[in-house]
Amino acid sequence: MANIPNIRQTSLDATADRPAPEARAPKKHNITKQPEQAGFNTSFLTPENMRWFNTRALHFLPDPAKPLVCLPCGSAAKTREKFGKKMISQGLGHQLMSAVTREPRFERVILSEPCTIIPYALEGQHPDYNLPPQDLSIQSERIFINQLALWLARVKVAQPDRKFAYFIGGIHHFFILHFANEAAGRPFHLVREIPARGVRDYAASAKAFHEVILTTEATGQAPAQAPVSLSTLVQGRGRYTHRKFWHSVLLEALDGEDVARSVEPVTSRQQAREGFADLYPTKEETRA
Repeated sequence: MANIPNIRQTSLDATADRPAPEARAPKKHNITKQPEQAGFNTSFLTPENMRWFNTRALHFLPDPAKPLVCLPCGSAAKTREKFGKKMISQGLGHQLMSAVTREPRFERVILSEPCTIIPYALEGQHPDYNLPPQDLSIQSERIFINQLALWLARVKVAQPDRKFAYFIGGIHHFFILHFANEAAGRPFHLVREIPARGVRDYAASAKAFHEVILTTEATGQAPAQAPVSLSTLVQGRGRYTHRKFWHSVLLEALDGEDVARSVEPVTSRQQAREGFADLYPTKEETRA
Protein backbone atom coordinates (compact mmCIF):
# COMPACT_ATOMS: atom_id res chain seq x y z
CA MET A 1 0.00 0.00 0.00
CA ALA A 2 1.46 3.29 -1.04
CA ASN A 3 2.31 5.76 1.66
CA ILE A 4 -0.25 8.56 1.82
CA PRO A 5 1.54 11.85 2.30
CA ASN A 6 0.70 13.89 5.35
CA ILE A 7 -1.06 16.82 3.69
CA ARG A 8 -0.89 18.99 6.78
CA GLN A 9 2.81 18.38 7.21
CA THR A 10 3.47 18.98 3.52
CA SER A 11 1.67 22.32 3.70
CA LEU A 12 3.68 23.33 6.72
CA ASP A 13 6.94 22.32 5.03
CA ALA A 14 6.03 24.33 1.93
CA THR A 15 5.19 27.32 4.06
CA ALA A 16 8.50 27.05 5.83
CA ASP A 17 10.34 27.33 2.51
CA ARG A 18 8.59 30.60 1.60
CA PRO A 19 10.24 33.93 2.34
CA ALA A 20 8.73 35.85 5.23
CA PRO A 21 6.13 38.36 4.04
CA GLU A 22 7.11 41.99 4.11
CA ALA A 23 5.58 44.08 6.86
CA ARG A 24 2.55 45.94 5.56
CA ALA A 25 1.72 49.48 6.45
CA PRO A 26 -1.57 49.93 8.30
CA LYS A 27 -4.50 50.15 5.90
CA LYS A 28 -5.67 53.67 5.35
CA HIS A 29 -9.34 54.39 4.87
CA ASN A 30 -10.00 56.02 1.56
CA ILE A 31 -11.70 59.12 2.94
CA THR A 32 -11.27 62.31 0.98
CA LYS A 33 -12.26 65.65 2.39
CA GLN A 34 -15.13 67.08 0.45
CA PRO A 35 -14.24 70.45 -1.05
CA GLU A 36 -16.21 73.32 0.42
CA GLN A 37 -17.54 74.31 -2.97
CA ALA A 38 -19.16 70.88 -3.37
CA GLY A 39 -22.69 70.85 -2.05
CA PHE A 40 -24.08 68.24 0.32
CA ASN A 41 -27.38 67.90 2.16
CA THR A 42 -28.62 70.70 -0.07
CA SER A 43 -32.36 70.00 -0.19
CA PHE A 44 -35.06 71.03 2.25
CA LEU A 45 -36.52 67.56 1.63
CA THR A 46 -33.67 65.36 2.84
CA PRO A 47 -34.61 63.20 5.85
CA GLU A 48 -32.15 65.11 8.05
CA ASN A 49 -33.52 68.53 7.17
CA MET A 50 -37.17 67.46 7.30
CA ARG A 51 -36.60 65.89 10.73
CA TRP A 52 -34.87 69.05 11.93
CA PHE A 53 -37.67 71.34 10.78
CA ASN A 54 -40.61 69.20 11.88
CA THR A 55 -39.27 68.12 15.27
CA ARG A 56 -37.05 71.02 16.38
CA ALA A 57 -37.24 74.23 14.35
CA LEU A 58 -41.02 74.43 13.94
CA HIS A 59 -41.52 73.95 17.68
CA PHE A 60 -38.94 76.51 18.77
CA LEU A 61 -40.49 79.56 20.43
CA PRO A 62 -38.45 82.66 21.20
CA ASP A 63 -38.25 83.97 24.73
CA PRO A 64 -41.30 86.27 25.06
CA ALA A 65 -39.16 88.85 26.86
CA LYS A 66 -36.60 89.11 24.06
CA PRO A 67 -36.81 90.88 20.68
CA LEU A 68 -36.86 88.40 17.80
CA VAL A 69 -33.90 89.17 15.54
CA CYS A 70 -33.55 87.28 12.25
CA LEU A 71 -30.10 86.95 10.71
CA PRO A 72 -28.79 85.73 7.35
CA CYS A 73 -26.96 82.46 6.91
CA GLY A 74 -23.52 82.40 5.29
CA SER A 75 -20.77 80.13 4.07
CA ALA A 76 -18.92 79.88 7.42
CA ALA A 77 -16.48 77.62 5.55
CA LYS A 78 -13.70 77.64 8.12
CA THR A 79 -15.90 76.70 11.07
CA ARG A 80 -16.41 73.08 9.97
CA GLU A 81 -12.79 72.16 10.67
CA LYS A 82 -13.00 73.55 14.21
CA PHE A 83 -16.52 72.51 15.22
CA GLY A 84 -17.13 69.47 13.01
CA LYS A 85 -20.03 71.13 11.21
CA LYS A 86 -21.06 74.47 9.79
CA MET A 87 -21.53 76.97 12.63
CA ILE A 88 -22.87 80.15 11.12
CA SER A 89 -22.69 82.15 14.34
CA GLN A 90 -18.91 81.72 14.25
CA GLY A 91 -18.56 82.82 10.62
CA LEU A 92 -17.17 86.15 9.48
CA GLY A 93 -20.51 87.82 8.78
CA HIS A 94 -21.93 87.13 12.22
CA GLN A 95 -18.66 88.08 13.88
CA LEU A 96 -18.78 91.46 12.16
CA MET A 97 -22.36 91.96 13.39
CA SER A 98 -21.32 91.21 16.96
CA ALA A 99 -23.18 94.23 18.33
CA VAL A 100 -26.36 92.29 17.53
CA THR A 101 -25.25 88.66 17.34
CA ARG A 102 -23.48 88.73 20.72
CA GLU A 103 -26.32 90.51 22.52
CA PRO A 104 -27.85 88.02 25.00
CA ARG A 105 -30.95 90.20 25.38
CA PHE A 106 -31.93 89.37 21.78
CA GLU A 107 -33.45 86.10 20.55
CA ARG A 108 -31.25 85.48 17.52
CA VAL A 109 -32.51 83.20 14.74
CA ILE A 110 -30.62 82.39 11.54
CA LEU A 111 -32.60 82.14 8.29
CA SER A 112 -31.04 79.10 6.68
CA GLU A 113 -31.24 77.30 3.36
CA PRO A 114 -31.98 74.38 3.71
CA CYS A 115 -32.74 74.23 7.47
CA THR A 116 -35.31 77.08 7.38
CA ILE A 117 -34.27 78.44 10.77
CA ILE A 118 -31.38 77.77 13.12
CA PRO A 119 -31.95 79.51 16.45
CA TYR A 120 -28.73 80.45 18.21
CA ALA A 121 -30.13 78.56 21.21
CA LEU A 122 -30.17 75.32 19.18
CA GLU A 123 -27.12 75.83 16.97
CA GLY A 124 -24.89 72.78 16.90
CA GLN A 125 -27.89 70.45 17.01
CA HIS A 126 -28.79 71.23 13.39
CA PRO A 127 -27.75 68.93 10.51
CA ASP A 128 -24.58 69.88 8.66
CA TYR A 129 -24.93 71.10 5.09
CA ASN A 130 -23.30 73.13 2.37
CA LEU A 131 -25.61 74.76 -0.15
CA PRO A 132 -23.68 76.70 -2.81
CA PRO A 133 -25.69 79.63 -4.21
CA GLN A 134 -25.64 78.11 -7.69
CA ASP A 135 -27.54 75.10 -6.32
CA LEU A 136 -30.52 77.17 -5.18
CA SER A 137 -33.71 76.35 -7.03
CA ILE A 138 -37.13 77.90 -7.43
CA GLN A 139 -38.62 74.92 -5.62
CA SER A 140 -36.25 75.26 -2.66
CA GLU A 141 -36.91 78.98 -2.24
CA ARG A 142 -40.66 78.41 -2.26
CA ILE A 143 -40.31 75.71 0.38
CA PHE A 144 -38.13 78.12 2.38
CA ILE A 145 -40.82 80.82 2.34
CA ASN A 146 -43.67 78.41 3.12
CA GLN A 147 -41.88 76.74 6.04
CA LEU A 148 -40.73 80.05 7.45
CA ALA A 149 -44.33 81.29 7.22
CA LEU A 150 -45.51 78.28 9.23
CA TRP A 151 -43.01 79.08 11.96
CA LEU A 152 -43.87 82.80 12.06
CA ALA A 153 -47.57 81.96 12.35
CA ARG A 154 -46.84 79.52 15.17
CA VAL A 155 -44.85 82.16 17.05
CA LYS A 156 -47.70 84.67 16.69
CA VAL A 157 -50.29 82.21 17.99
CA ALA A 158 -48.12 81.42 21.01
CA GLN A 159 -47.08 85.05 21.59
CA PRO A 160 -49.93 87.30 20.38
CA ASP A 161 -48.47 90.36 22.11
CA ARG A 162 -45.28 90.25 20.06
CA LYS A 163 -45.47 93.08 17.51
CA PHE A 164 -42.09 93.25 15.82
CA ALA A 165 -39.60 91.00 14.09
CA TYR A 166 -36.19 92.45 13.27
CA PHE A 167 -33.78 91.66 10.47
CA ILE A 168 -30.23 92.67 9.68
CA GLY A 169 -28.36 91.33 6.66
CA GLY A 170 -28.57 91.16 2.88
CA ILE A 171 -31.59 91.95 0.75
CA HIS A 172 -32.03 88.32 -0.40
CA HIS A 173 -32.83 86.98 3.07
CA PHE A 174 -34.89 90.05 3.90
CA PHE A 175 -37.25 89.33 1.01
CA ILE A 176 -37.46 85.67 2.07
CA LEU A 177 -38.60 86.92 5.48
CA HIS A 178 -40.87 89.55 3.93
CA PHE A 179 -42.77 87.10 1.72
CA ALA A 180 -42.96 84.53 4.53
CA ASN A 181 -44.47 87.21 6.77
CA GLU A 182 -46.95 88.08 4.01
CA ALA A 183 -47.86 84.40 3.51
CA ALA A 184 -48.51 84.05 7.24
CA GLY A 185 -50.95 86.96 7.18
CA ARG A 186 -48.45 89.64 8.20
CA PRO A 187 -48.23 88.67 11.89
CA PHE A 188 -45.28 90.98 12.57
CA HIS A 189 -44.14 94.44 11.63
CA LEU A 190 -40.70 93.94 10.10
CA VAL A 191 -37.98 96.35 11.17
CA ARG A 192 -34.92 95.95 8.96
CA GLU A 193 -31.35 97.06 8.47
CA ILE A 194 -29.82 96.24 5.09
CA PRO A 195 -26.21 97.48 5.01
CA ALA A 196 -25.67 99.51 1.85
CA ARG A 197 -22.28 97.99 1.03
CA GLY A 198 -22.99 94.50 2.28
CA VAL A 199 -20.42 92.85 4.54
CA ARG A 200 -18.21 95.94 4.55
CA ASP A 201 -20.90 97.81 6.50
CA TYR A 202 -21.97 94.97 8.79
CA ALA A 203 -20.12 96.19 11.89
CA ALA A 204 -21.26 99.81 11.75
CA SER A 205 -24.81 98.87 10.76
CA ALA A 206 -25.09 96.35 13.60
CA LYS A 207 -24.07 98.96 16.18
CA ALA A 208 -26.71 101.38 14.93
CA PHE A 209 -29.36 98.66 14.62
CA HIS A 210 -28.72 97.52 18.19
CA GLU A 211 -30.00 100.89 19.39
CA VAL A 212 -32.93 100.82 16.95
CA ILE A 213 -34.08 97.49 18.37
CA LEU A 214 -33.91 98.66 21.98
CA THR A 215 -35.68 101.94 21.19
CA THR A 216 -38.43 100.22 19.20
CA GLU A 217 -39.07 97.73 21.99
CA ALA A 218 -39.13 100.49 24.61
CA THR A 219 -41.47 102.82 22.72
CA GLY A 220 -43.56 100.32 20.77
CA GLN A 221 -43.14 102.55 17.72
CA ALA A 222 -41.44 101.31 14.55
CA PRO A 223 -38.89 103.67 12.99
CA ALA A 224 -39.40 105.21 9.57
CA GLN A 225 -37.79 103.04 6.91
CA ALA A 226 -36.85 103.76 3.33
CA PRO A 227 -38.52 101.34 0.89
CA VAL A 228 -36.54 98.44 -0.52
CA SER A 229 -36.82 97.45 -4.15
CA LEU A 230 -37.55 93.94 -5.35
CA SER A 231 -36.58 95.14 -8.83
CA THR A 232 -33.13 96.03 -7.53
CA LEU A 233 -32.76 92.54 -6.12
CA VAL A 234 -33.84 90.94 -9.39
CA GLN A 235 -31.34 93.00 -11.35
CA GLY A 236 -28.53 92.38 -8.88
CA ARG A 237 -25.83 89.80 -9.26
CA GLY A 238 -25.00 89.19 -5.63
CA ARG A 239 -23.65 85.82 -4.59
CA TYR A 240 -26.88 84.83 -2.86
CA THR A 241 -29.24 86.38 -5.41
CA HIS A 242 -31.18 83.68 -7.21
CA ARG A 243 -32.40 85.76 -10.11
CA LYS A 244 -34.77 83.23 -11.71
CA PHE A 245 -36.65 82.76 -8.46
CA TRP A 246 -37.04 86.47 -7.82
CA HIS A 247 -38.09 87.02 -11.43
CA SER A 248 -40.96 84.59 -10.84
CA VAL A 249 -41.92 86.36 -7.60
CA LEU A 250 -41.82 89.72 -9.34
CA LEU A 251 -44.06 88.52 -12.14
CA GLU A 252 -46.53 87.14 -9.60
CA ALA A 253 -46.57 90.56 -7.95
CA LEU A 254 -47.55 92.03 -11.32
CA ASP A 255 -50.55 89.72 -11.67
CA GLY A 256 -53.51 91.70 -12.95
CA GLU A 257 -51.33 94.54 -14.18
CA ASP A 258 -50.29 95.38 -17.72
CA VAL A 259 -46.87 93.75 -17.76
CA ALA A 260 -46.13 95.21 -21.20
CA ARG A 261 -46.34 98.75 -19.83
CA SER A 262 -44.67 97.97 -16.54
CA VAL A 263 -41.18 99.23 -15.87
CA GLU A 264 -40.45 96.02 -13.98
CA PRO A 265 -38.06 93.71 -15.86
CA VAL A 266 -39.15 90.48 -17.48
CA THR A 267 -37.03 87.61 -18.62
CA SER A 268 -34.90 87.48 -21.72
CA ARG A 269 -35.23 84.86 -24.45
CA GLN A 270 -32.14 83.12 -23.11
CA GLN A 271 -33.68 82.74 -19.65
CA ALA A 272 -36.88 81.39 -21.18
CA ARG A 273 -34.87 78.81 -23.14
CA GLU A 274 -33.27 77.60 -19.90
CA GLY A 275 -36.44 75.73 -18.99
CA PHE A 276 -38.54 78.32 -17.23
CA ALA A 277 -40.72 79.52 -20.11
CA ASP A 278 -43.83 78.61 -18.11
CA LEU A 279 -42.81 81.07 -15.41
CA TYR A 280 -41.29 83.87 -17.43
CA PRO A 281 -43.10 85.46 -20.38
CA THR A 282 -40.70 86.78 -22.96
CA LYS A 283 -40.71 90.44 -23.89
CA GLU A 284 -42.40 89.55 -27.16
CA GLU A 285 -45.17 87.66 -25.34
CA THR A 286 -45.89 90.59 -23.03
CA ARG A 287 -46.47 92.81 -26.05
CA ALA A 288 -48.92 90.36 -27.65
